[in-house]
Amino acid sequence: MSAASDVAQPPSIPPIRSQEELARRLAFGSRAEMLAASIPLAAPDGSLWWATVGPGNRWVVWNIYEFSVAPTFASLDDARQSLPVRKPGS
Repeated sequence: MSAASDVAQPPSIPPIRSQEELARRLAFGSRAEMLAASIPLAAPDGSLWWATVGPGNRWVVWNIYEFSVAPTFASLDDARQSLPVRKPGS
C-alpha cells in the first residue's frame, strides 16, 4: 500500500448548475433571498461578480457563469482579492 492510498479522499461534490441550487447550498430559502443578501462586485478585468456570506460566516464569490461554494473567504476584502485581474488570453 502506498502512502498516497492512505490519504482520505473528500467526497465528490456534484457541480452546481443554477443560481437556485447555489442558494440552497448556501442555506437560503430562494434565489431572491440569496441575491438580497449578496454584494455586487466588479473585478479589475470588468467582469461582474457577487459576494455572499454562506454557512460558517464564510464569503463565496460567484457570477452568472460560475456557481461554486469553494473556495470560501474569511472576509469580504479577501473575497474581492480573489476576483480575476484580467481576462483569460489577454
